[in-house]
Amino acid sequence: MNADLFTRLTGRQTLRLGNDLFLLESIKNYDVDKSLCVYKLYKFVSNNADEDAPAQRYTSTQSFTATCPTGEIGRSTGTATRVSFISQAAADAAALDAATLIANTTLVCYLPTVTYTSTQTVTVNCSPGYSGPSSTATATATSTISQDDADTQATNTAISDANTGLTCTQDPDPGM
Repeated sequence: MNADLFTRLTGRQTLRLGNDLFLLESIKNYDVDKSLCVYKLYKFVSNNADEDAPAQRYTSTQSFTATCPTGEIGRSTGTATRVSFISQAAADAAALDAATLIANTTLVCYLPTVTYTSTQTVTVNCSPGYSGPSSTATATATSTISQDDADTQATNTAISDANTGLTCTQDPDPGM
């Protein structure tokens, strides 16, 4: 076991005495006058014949795509790279966890926009006391508010266009 690597990864202190490696767990007794300290030690047992061999480094890059619930629109992809000194599977799992977290935290979902369309045809006539041919106009409008809003917009535009095309002349006064 690589003592420096273990200390860096866990933050726990180790002590090497000869070929044996010990984990310093806790101080049991301490005598200030004699500068004596008794530690509780745990001996590490390793199957690794070469204790000072450099640790194996496993690297993994994973991606994850998060999607919105049914009926909503949106997706986000997160990618992360992680390193493990334990195993490739540990590096894969850590990278996937990080990529999943990135994707889920950056995911924005929204409801799809519905567009309503209406086409209306309107015919207008001259007012009483005036004469002329009727005028017909057709208009199309869209709305993201409602079908009624689209209908109203199309009708108002058709009325305006029909009135623009209307030519009326005043009837002669019957009393003259």
